[in-house]
Amino acid sequence: MSKNKIAIIGAGMAGASLAYLLKREGMTVTLYEAAPHPASGASGNALGLYNPRICAHAGIDSTFYTAAFHEALEIFPQLQKNHDVAFNPCGILHLIHDDKKEKRYNKAVTNWAWPNDTMRIVTATEASTIAGIDIQYEALHLPQAGSISPQKLCAAYLDNIDVHYNTEITDLNIIDADIIVLANATNAAKFAKDIPIKAVRGQTTQIKSTPQSKALKCALSYSGYIAPASNGTHEIGSTFQRKFDAITPTNKDDKENLQNLKTHLPSLLPQNAEFEISNHRASLRATVQDYLPAIGHYGDNIYITTAHGSHGILSTLAAASILRDQILNRSPSIPENILKALSPHRFF
Repeated sequence: MSKNKIAIIGAGMAGASLAYLLKREGMTVTLYEAAPHPASGASGNALGLYNPRICAHAGIDSTFYTAAFHEALEIFPQLQKNHDVAFNPCGILHLIHDDKKEKRYNKAVTNWAWPNDTMRIVTATEASTIAGIDIQYEALHLPQAGSISPQKLCAAYLDNIDVHYNTEITDLNIIDADIIVLANATNAAKFAKDIPIKAVRGQTTQIKSTPQSKALKCALSYSGYIAPASNGTHEIGSTFQRKFDAITPTNKDDKENLQNLKTHLPSLLPQNAEFEISNHRASLRATVQDYLPAIGHYGDNIYITTAHGSHGILSTLAAASILRDQILNRSPSIPENILKALSPHRFF
């Protein structure tokens, strides 16, 4: 069967990153997007952290996210040269503010076995020096991680790609293509009904920088996250709500994001003042019960990439690499047992 004409449903990071990699291989790629613009869902945030999902043990997560991280470190600087994707490899400090994180991060350093200059535990004093502000906790430091704009990243991926906006696909049979890829987040369940995709709502909040917060030199992850100031604002987030699917931002969620920030980083709070909110955004992320994405051949001429959850900046790019190799019949760069664990067939 010919595999030269590829149709991708969804112009978020999952679909756009795959289109980008396939286009580089000389494939004919067409995207169909129901919204009038790319990155209309969770991929539309102004800023996010590219950061592996840290687990204690070496296994599926560590192998997948290590591959994803290395892929990003190759691709993102290339995109930044020709596009403004707000790529900022400023490093990330994961604050160790409870016993669970202390155990998980220390085990991760041992079991992931990354070089010491790419992942290590630092003292509160070292963390303060790295961050440029007062940090009260030890932290897991990933100096190569950082922030990027998912919204701008999608636009860069889709440069010179044929995209049909305002086009909702309700019947796959009407698509003229050799291969169809479902990359439309929770809406993939309309065609892949046996994959239990669920929506998780997340709201981010933008706050104006303060004299204290302007000193922040790296991104910080706690029970939420904050990125260094960009154009006078910080992106903070994010809420995590399984049973609430309204995408209208709420004041309650802004307060939750702000309280989370104040609790873990009181040194950023301006004296006798409050942070000033400049914007906010809510969206729905696709996930499944085991928190691993669903990636691979689904059936007939259909492939799928969905359920990327809270780490989609990295996982969508790794998924695109996996699907590119499968579509082109290349030897996989990720071990077969990992591909099996990510396969949509695990739900059958």
